[in-house]
Amino acid sequence: MKRTSVIAVLFLLVISITVFSADQRMFVALIDFTRNKDSELISSYFASRITGTGKYRLVTRDDRDIAALINESKLSYSTVSSDASQRLKLKNVKVIMPVKITNSKYSTSTSKIVIDGKTKYTYTVTYRVEGSFQILSVETGEILASRTIDHESSDSYSNTAGSFQESYDVARKKALQLAAASMEKVLNELVVIRASVIERISEDTYLVSGGVWSGFTVGSKVTFLLSYRGSEMKQGYAEVVSIGNETCIIKVWDKPEFDIVPGTTFVVELPNQHRRSEGVSKNNFYGGLLVTNMAFQGGIGFDNIGSYRGGFLFGTALNVAFFQQLASYELHGSLGLYIPFNKNSTAGFGVKGGVFVGGTSHIKDQNNYFIYGGGPFVSAFIDFPLGGGLFEGVFLEAGFKLPIAGISPGGLFVNFGVQSVNTPF
Repeated sequence: MKRTSVIAVLFLLVISITVFSADQRMFVALIDFTRNKDSELISSYFASRITGTGKYRLVTRDDRDIAALINESKLSYSTVSSDASQRLKLKNVKVIMPVKITNSKYSTSTSKIVIDGKTKYTYTVTYRVEGSFQILSVETGEILASRTIDHESSDSYSNTAGSFQESYDVARKKALQLAAASMEKVLNELVVIRASVIERISEDTYLVSGGVWSGFTVGSKVTFLLSYRGSEMKQGYAEVVSIGNETCIIKVWDKPEFDIVPGTTFVVELPNQHRRSEGVSKNNFYGGLLVTNMAFQGGIGFDNIGSYRGGFLFGTALNVAFFQQLASYELHGSLGLYIPFNKNSTAGFGVKGGVFVGGTSHIKDQNNYFIYGGGPFVSAFIDFPLGGGLFEGVFLEAGFKLPIAGISPGGLFVNFGVQSVNTPF
């Protein structure tokens, strides 16, 4: 039975390659309204990025008939005339992206350090590019998106290594590449591929109607869509593992709560999202109590989890505690394990252990002094989602920190705080 299914799938993939069908990927026309060196480089970087994805077809100078049509239409920065719209639609041009660069500049700064009586100078070059871009619908003429371009990047050299020109070129290239990446991100969010599930192949693989000609590539990430009584539910996570021109095979990594029914269930692309192997990062803002010393503490922490399905955790934190007219300033580093309760890792349980280093100073003593020290700690925590907005979740942590006499308060501690979460979904 399994062999018959595999043969049927291979037959469908072969048919998808050989039938007479049109490439449905849309044409994107990028129009440079500035025509200077920076705008030309941004256009080049952008073209390289979107053609590399296989999702679009970019209008280039080789498409002479379309390029000539755009020039004849005398398109403005913010509108597409009805005549231009009709003519461009015949060429399957769906989106026009006019770009303007209004300002490019660089600045320099200098710092120095003396080592063994020798002064070493470090020079930093910062390059900044400013402008804007639009995304216009050829079909309706409306502005689908309007964004500013404001990116900068820096690179350094010293009086012993490197040069101004090398750092200038690196800083400029990075800033312009950031601009191109921001343009691609907005376009990807507007143009989302949608396809239907055709057939179940095995427990975790399905045949889907979209292929190369829809804009999918091997590695494309999708979620499952179910329409029910006028509403839509998006759940689960899968990746394209094999592809033809019109169909592809997806492997499910996170099953949706609803059934995947061929002919009824759809898949929707997850643009600008993490791959399965990439993880979850959480920014924690907390306050707490050192129970043993009845001292207050607070700080900010960062936890990085290896995969959205849970696993190893790496954490860092900056912590300040106040006790007995002393202030303790600490830097924490930790390793641990995280077990999520849901598919997004926005709720779960974790344990970690690590070390802290820091120092203690008197708060009101005129003869203030600073003492350095450190030690180990262990903790367990639980977090869960709170909702949207700036802070998406809350967490509770309890643990034990080894006290260092005269340097750091220790013993049992409890922290409570809020967090923002960056997940694959």
